[in-house]
Amino acid sequence: MQGHTLVAEDLRIMYSFSGEKSKELSEKYEADSSGDILVMLDTSPDQGMLDEGVAREVVNRVQKLRKTTGLKVADKVTMFYTIKPAEHSLNRILTEFGDYIETASKTPLRPLPSPAPSNPMGAEQYELKGAALTLTVSRGFPAGFTGGSPSSSGGPVPAAPWCNVSLLNCAPAPHAGSSEGALLLPASLSLAALTVAVQQVFGLYGVRLELCRDTAGKVPIDTTSDLDGQTVYAFKTGAEKTGGVGEVEGFNCKFVNVMAGGEVTSLLLVEVREGLVSLGG
Repeated sequence: MQGHTLVAEDLRIMYSFSGEKSKELSEKYEADSSGDILVMLDTSPDQGMLDEGVAREVVNRVQKLRKTTGLKVADKVTMFYTIKPAEHSLNRILTEFGDYIETASKTPLRPLPSPAPSNPMGAEQYELKGAALTLTVSRGFPAGFTGGSPSSSGGPVPAAPWCNVSLLNCAPAPHAGSSEGALLLPASLSLAALTVAVQQVFGLYGVRLELCRDTAGKVPIDTTSDLDGQTVYAFKTGAEKTGGVGEVEGFNCKFVNVMAGGEVTSLLLVEVREGLVSLGG
């Protein structure tokens, strides 16, 4: 051919479809050959693959809302959702891929209850595959959720619910020895009981304290449901709020988690001191 001699190795046979359904078949199959062997691969996604793709989009929306709300990785929140129309397949996908979505986003996902959370941290509506998906962020994990309580450093944390406590604008009692402490938390805890526990940590019996979420004392604690893994900042009522250091990374007490049957089942305190109070009995 034009002065060149072609051999078998120079030739490549290309296969294509013809006829009325040629376009449809070309989009559905990928074909390749080697010698006299022809392989046709059906590349059309099945319903499971399509549903998984939608679940990944939901993870993306959850992570975007977390970022918009200003949440940190260690912040414990629940993402509530509503879907309109209610009969849309997105409801089924969120049910079937719920575990995947929660694991990938590190956020529990639940249908919006009635009544809705009274003080949500944020909400956003998204259009997704022909449905209106509304996500609402609320403080705290739902009952029974075992997502863990990561420290801000990403290190190990106690198997039991916990929080650190920091006394900022007054000195602790001499026997307490430190303005930093920790609490092991029970399943249910009132604000009054929390205040008494903090008084015990620092030996400030009968001293009125204000408990806040920030070192400036501007965000008072109004619920104890989301304290697991957080730091409680205590201020003596009536004294100037002088502020203090930032949040401590990890639990304010040495510990080891005890495993049985491949699961963490209990907590062993290696260091027991004045600054630790267990409220779990």
